[in-house]
Amino acid sequence: TLIELLIVIAIIAILIAILLPALSQGRRSARAGICMSNMRQLHEAAGSYAAEYEDKIVALSWRANSVVRSEYADLRDSALNTAGADGVSAAFQVVGIIRRHTGRDVSYTLRRKTAEFPYPRYTPLAMIEYLGEQMPLGPLACPEDRLRQDWQGDPSAFPEAFDPVPSRVDSPRSIAKLALPYSSSYQVTIASFDFHASDVSPGAGRYRTYQRFGLHRDYASPGGHWFGARRRMGDVRFAASKVFFADTHQRHQGRIDLFYAYPEARQPLLFFDGSVRTGITAEANKGWDPRSQDSTTPMNFAYSPELWEGPLRNGSWEGRDEVSGHYRWTRGGLLGVDFGTDELNTGQS
Repeated sequence: TLIELLIVIAIIAILIAILLPALSQGRRSARAGICMSNMRQLHEAAGSYAAEYEDKIVALSWRANSVVRSEYADLRDSALNTAGADGVSAAFQVVGIIRRHTGRDVSYTLRRKTAEFPYPRYTPLAMIEYLGEQMPLGPLACPEDRLRQDWQGDPSAFPEAFDPVPSRVDSPRSIAKLALPYSSSYQVTIASFDFHASDVSPGAGRYRTYQRFGLHRDYASPGGHWFGARRRMGDVRFAASKVFFADTHQRHQGRIDLFYAYPEARQPLLFFDGSVRTGITAEANKGWDPRSQDSTTPMNFAYSPELWEGPLRNGSWEGRDEVSGHYRWTRGGLLGVDFGTDELNTGQS
């Protein structure tokens, strides 16, 4: 009868309503497993790199005023003539990697953008160069990072999708959007490429990398040539407690992609010992202001998201929230700890 049919339909609808969240959570858990697998692959590649290159931590290696090897004359000439800016030379290295491993003719505007400060966002590309892989390479993008997954398929679509106001192609805003499709979801700890982050010599604090303008996406690196002074895996004192790679956002929990520095953010973290564990930011040490080891105040800055980033904790992309750096700036750099024990006094100043 019609009544019986309606009852059956209602029961089916109730069962679907009960099962759908479980299925959705199951898919999310599976993607979290893929993300953790990605991180393990990053560590395996970094370990192979270190075994071949005198225990050095994988990094962008081009330095200012040095002879570089590249089949692209414009990159060689630019790197040779960039006095006092290792970051710019490393940016030219990034562009060469992208050209070589994508088959795409990366424009001059992209080269200028990556010159801003390529290390946190683009260091994983050095692994692509080492492994000889073609881009896109799956382990560089979290499976929940849907925007980067889409960009890898069509990098040219990014500026149009996220720039509602047309602007000059060489403006900083547009240049940033040309570069991001080639970046990684996972950022490397600053101490892995910043020599002075772990330096105990007098005056080293003047040269460490910090947050420029107090904004989460801008970095300052005063003092010049230290990024080529490569750190080694053996420099890490507490490998099981020091974060190596971390996503910029929580992607496997909650309603929104929460920025990593919010205390409640929870995400997989790769440690230097190769373990991948889910960490809650509130349980990590707050880190330090790299310009002053003696200060108890951590590196504080503002999270003010772009449209392509996760929103503020209130779900809005308007405004800013003040946060602390935590494991992005570990007190003592590679000599310090992020989880499991209180911060250590490593004798820096």
